[in-house]
Amino acid sequence: MARILAVPIALVTIAGCAHDSSGGGGPPSMDPTANPSAFFAGRVETYGQYLTPREINERAVARAVQCIDPCGFVDSTTAEKSIPGVMGYGYGSGLGACTVFQDPGGERPASNVTIYLNYTAETAAAHDESEHNDTFNVDGITVTESAVGALCVETFSLGLASLPGAPKDPEMIAYFDAAFPLVVSSKRAGDPSCGQAKAMALAAAKIRAANLPLRDTHSPIPVPLLAEDPCAVFPELTGFTKAFDVVPDRCMFTGGGNTPVGLEFSSIEAHYVRHAPTSSIESHEGVLLYTGLEHPGCSPVYVVTGPPLEPVPIGPHAAGFEDAPLPDIEVRGGNCEQNKQIALVAAKKFTH
Repeated sequence: MARILAVPIALVTIAGCAHDSSGGGGPPSMDPTANPSAFFAGRVETYGQYLTPREINERAVARAVQCIDPCGFVDSTTAEKSIPGVMGYGYGSGLGACTVFQDPGGERPASNVTIYLNYTAETAAAHDESEHNDTFNVDGITVTESAVGALCVETFSLGLASLPGAPKDPEMIAYFDAAFPLVVSSKRAGDPSCGQAKAMALAAAKIRAANLPLRDTHSPIPVPLLAEDPCAVFPELTGFTKAFDVVPDRCMFTGGGNTPVGLEFSSIEAHYVRHAPTSSIESHEGVLLYTGLEHPGCSPVYVVTGPPLEPVPIGPHAAGFEDAPLPDIEVRGGNCEQNKQIALVAAKKFTH
């Protein structure tokens, strides 16, 4: 079993988000117009391990995508005009997507249109099995429109390859668009003509043409946790030999004969935490660790890292957001004690 060794290390600037250069870490302090050089700023920290040139590039891309704000692609005026009963927009489960919420006339807001920063299995299938694949151009941005089964899907390139400091070899440029397009998806049950998805995609493409939205203190919904690197706990863990992931917001710790363990920056619905039984909560050094919230057992272990991520209200229906998600650290894959120990180290490192 991997042991946890609490050894303080200096925080360093890594690729993406352009942390404050004073060395203190914390959220980036960027102009809301988003300096394009911020996304690939600085170097990728290897934390003492060997990473191949390809792996370094992949970490740089994952970090850059982590710095893009999906909620920055939501145009409130378009949402109010095109989505009936729109209430607002914000995070759901996870921090890599932004959802537009509607008033369903019931107790909980409904979601129909969501903006993703990477492909999901559903959206990939929509392209592979599409009933039609059309394209249209918005301010020089090519948007691909698809529809299959229950989904409407609109996609376009984030243009990562054109950003200052981005890897320039052809394989990586192809990887950018294949792995990380912007996806605007809606459920056809609530959007039969795909008009809502298309309107929101058109508005998002206009935003993209002007600038990539950067996660920072000026974001519609700031998430300070995402200014950090989830792999940064690696020097404080023993028993693992590698810390790496191509997925934004996440790091996998492997090697040393251990079961792979993943640490992810995410979000969890507040009602899971609010109604957590006493048996699911442990306090260690002032940190509350939660287990068994969504699934039985200790995988994942959750640590709430801040106040609720309150949605941005839109229009006359803007009310009723009683269950805004909570930003959290989630550790999964190892045994119960191991997950708890890694979650504790991460909580102490990433919460200020």
